[in-house]
Amino acid sequence: MFRGGSGMALAQSWRVRAMTNFLKHLILRRAALGALPLACLLSLAPQASAQTKVYPFPGDPSWSPSTADGGFAAITGANPRYGNGSLALGTSGSLFDWGFYQTLSGQSPWGSLGDISHLSFEWYRTSLPYTQPSEPYFGAWPDAPWLAQTPVLRLLLGTQSGLLAGELIWEKWYSDAAATTSDTWVAEDVTRQNFWYHAGASMYSVSDCSLLEATQVTPPPAWELLLASPTGWASGSFANASAGGACPSFSLSDMYVYGLSIGVGSNWPDQYQGYADWVHLAFNDQDAVFANFELPETVVPEPVSMVLLASGLLGLSGVSFIQRRRRRREIARR
Repeated sequence: MFRGGSGMALAQSWRVRAMTNFLKHLILRRAALGALPLACLLSLAPQASAQTKVYPFPGDPSWSPSTADGGFAAITGANPRYGNGSLALGTSGSLFDWGFYQTLSGQSPWGSLGDISHLSFEWYRTSLPYTQPSEPYFGAWPDAPWLAQTPVLRLLLGTQSGLLAGELIWEKWYSDAAATTSDTWVAEDVTRQNFWYHAGASMYSVSDCSLLEATQVTPPPAWELLLASPTGWASGSFANASAGGACPSFSLSDMYVYGLSIGVGSNWPDQYQGYADWVHLAFNDQDAVFANFELPETVVPEPVSMVLLASGLLGLSGVSFIQRRRRRREIARR
């Protein structure tokens, strides 16, 4: 949702302006869960292990949608991946819409950030016509970040005691700026790819090892988001830190993972349609999330069952016929 220019330095663009809307997005998503303490919220979510079929909410509450202003996130059969369904995602380009699907770990975290051994998902971007945004700060459209845009993956972080501490966000642009391949499924292993960190409130960590307020981006300063893999954030090993390649003060070694979400939107300036499936998160080679988004199977009776059912119906019909004949005879005798 942020745009990087030369050397990933931010420019005045839709990605810069996404900062404020991203903050609103986080607040609204948390508000939608209510005012319960984090431990209470997480206790509502079941633990996941091994490959699990996830069915549409609310029938299956293990994952739940968070949408706004026409954004879309739901399990459908429109573009099935493994089985009969996948997670469909979409935005209209209103700048204020989003669609995310999210799951929580339960009362305890899945594991520590530094113990993530695998994180991947599969995504699909549908080819759509481009529409020049009407806002005056947009340049030539589509721009490079938009051409590289895929569904986004986020990790919800907290302390071991359950205090929320922001999110790590993966967007393809920060690891691979090439345009996406459209209309085909792509398997994306993000275990070692770059994530940026939203620290909560309106604070974002940047490459000089400081925090930046979202209100400080107009005019945009010469800075870039601090980037690292999840384990890099835990160890303080960053891809683009200005301070000699390390920012010890930004180490997230004491962070744990309490949730994961997949989605699109929040200040996306054009319509977008995509899909996601096969979300896989493991700690020390032990699966925490392995989601296959599916529709409930329709049970079709086997041929023998159909014969028995038909026989039963015929039997009921015969009993009814005999009862009607007896009734007519009784009436005739009177």
